[in-house]
Amino acid sequence: MDKEINMCWEAACNDEYLVAELQKKMQSIKEQIRFLNVEAIDSYDTYTTEVAKLITSIARYHDALYYGILLDSLIQQGTFSENGSFRYNVDAHDKVDFYDGINVIAGVGVCRHISGFIDDVINKTDKSSKTFHCYESSDVSDDTDKGANHVINLLMHGKKLIGYDPTDHALYYFVDGKTMCRYYPDNSTFLHYRKHCEFMFCSVEYKYSDMITGAYDSFKYNLIHPIKFVSLRKKAYRDIANNMDIINEFGKKNKDLVRKIAK
Repeated sequence: MDKEINMCWEAACNDEYLVAELQKKMQSIKEQIRFLNVEAIDSYDTYTTEVAKLITSIARYHDALYYGILLDSLIQQGTFSENGSFRYNVDAHDKVDFYDGINVIAGVGVCRHISGFIDDVINKTDKSSKTFHCYESSDVSDDTDKGANHVINLLMHGKKLIGYDPTDHALYYFVDGKTMCRYYPDNSTFLHYRKHCEFMFCSVEYKYSDMITGAYDSFKYNLIHPIKFVSLRKKAYRDIANNMDIINEFGKKNKDLVRKIAK
């Protein structure tokens, strides 16, 4: 990405003029990327709308967390990938910058691609999702010199805000406004919030970090019991198994759309 985007983030935060200039630069880059990838991006937008319809039609529970579990399972079995399989690869590069979910259709990616796709789909239902960019560590103390190395989804389950990691099928809860602790399948990992590049420089998300500090504090220690989570996953597997005819028909119907995205 251009040199201007790599300038000191702290300086940007404290200089309104610089923030404005970086916002303009980021918007210009996004417009260039869209111009160069317009068919793939428009096809992806249409496709995720269709995926949202599929998920709401087969889900027994209309709940953001349940949608996330269903999508996670379908991603892992390659339902949305052009070649019928999805491979986790730490060396995977973004197929289209700013559109992380497109990598799921391409069939290879990492946590940000999985979480990005889930985020895009759920936000086209009447539920909502937020991606949580963070530094993953075994220490509850935050090492602020470390940049983001992981992404999960923040999803509502009833009145509880759950940190759901589709990459590891793990659950997290907030221990403070910017730190989450894993509690299923173990409690060995902490996630420390990091501002994402787009959050930093795009005005629509510029105050995101302030928003989460206050809003998510109220969700501290809101947990879904691991036994219930395992039960939800089993039910999601059954919903998939019981609707394979609908899922297969969905794949056939959207084959050309997938090809446009992945080419």
